[in-house]
Amino acid sequence: MVTTAAPARLPLVLRSVADWRAQTHPARELVVVLNNSAPDGARALAAHLAALADPAIRVVELPGAPALGAVRNASLDAARGAVLCQWDDDDRHHPDRLARQLAALQAGGRPAVLLRDVLHWFRAEGTLYSLNWAATPSGGKPASLMLRAEAAPRYDPAARIGEDLAVAVALHAAGAVTALADAPELLVYVAHGTNLMPQEHHRMLADRLGRSRALLLRQEAALRAGVASLGLGPVAVRGPNGVAFHLD
Repeated sequence: MVTTAAPARLPLVLRSVADWRAQTHPARELVVVLNNSAPDGARALAAHLAALADPAIRVVELPGAPALGAVRNASLDAARGAVLCQWDDDDRHHPDRLARQLAALQAGGRPAVLLRDVLHWFRAEGTLYSLNWAATPSGGKPASLMLRAEAAPRYDPAARIGEDLAVAVALHAAGAVTALADAPELLVYVAHGTNLMPQEHHRMLADRLGRSRALLLRQEAALRAGVASLGLGPVAVRGPNGVAFHLD
């Protein structure tokens, strides 16, 4: 997990750490890579992590202000596991995410797995979309990447945006990716207004990749059960063509 630990972003980071600690897969570590961090945010995050006293959480602080691609490479270098997983600091993660992705990786016979389907939460307006990434160049949500360490490619060290997309597209083009389908609840992509990508990008994804109202209604029972543990609050589950149903 790479983060700047900016004070305004800290609640999102802490929520993401809590989601990691709630994972049902037991053998795991969380490598938190601090990059270009505001001193107040870095101190607050360090204090919170120290208070957790979790030996499976390690913090790596990088000097200077390297580009995001270089920070991703530093996270790969610091990780000790045989399997690596991108864990974004501002998304929500289902407790079974690691376990189910790892099972798909082991069953798929390929070195990487991406989530084909994810949820997309516009937090301020209380709307939730279900996105299908199958027709995209990556074939899955780039930020959901899990792969075997020996197959991990290097990120472009100069990339300041889109570094994970380039890696996911290359892996998909090489036939190295298994797409885990029909489990959108495993990752909730949060549009919170201060994302690296602008709000217009999030709107574009919802419009182009969002499942229709009719399909959402057919999947209502599964979606309700899937998000029950995430506590997203009252939301309207909708497609590009309208609201399908509401969750309390």
